[in-house]
Amino acid sequence: MLFVSVTPRRYFFAVTDRRLILFPQGPINKPERTAAMVLPRARLRAGEVRKRLMTATFELTVDGEEQGLRFPFPLPVRADAWSIAALLNGVSR
Repeated sequence: MLFVSVTPRRYFFAVTDRRLILFPQGPINKPERTAAMVLPRARLRAGEVRKRLMTATFELTVDGEEQGLRFPFPLPVRADAWSIAALLNGVSR
């Protein structure tokens, strides 16, 4: 018998005026020191926030890339999804 369980990797992110930096979650639920991905903010667009029963999500598209990144926000921080999407789109909320 074979049982496979797939869990998405969690990331912390930092937003500056020029970049979005993603840090993978370390073994003790803190961000690792090395960045997993650095994206220029000028090339980013956040899609519409979709509210679900337990989460809110939006898709982040990068100009020139075929596939975007999905950002899920669990129930305790679900309200932050709209603010972060607006921040990444350059809209003050």
